[in-house]
Amino acid sequence: MKDVTKKPQIYDSIIYQRENSYVSDKNNMHSFRNKNGYLLENHTDMTDFYKELKSDFENFILPKLEKLNSLQDCIDNFGSIPFFGERLINAIKIKK
Repeated sequence: MKDVTKKPQIYDSIIYQRENSYVSDKNNMHSFRNKNGYLLENHTDMTDFYKELKSDFENFILPKLEKLNSLQDCIDNFGSIPFFGERLINAIKIKK
């Protein structure tokens, strides 16, 4: 049984983020990415996949991460995401 008097650790409260948290524009879907994330199959052309993945990082993921300079920036960007946002806000409160 979990000790309720023990202060929770940050890793107890955080979950990972999916691709759509960073690359959410549905108009930017390509053959390797759908609403559930990236998909590689046996017949996937790895050169094309790499090109699209590189484009997603350069145009969407990294620019969004570069704008995160404070905990408040993280809350502003991810706080409204169902389930994750609530856990993020709670983790920040615990850390303070």
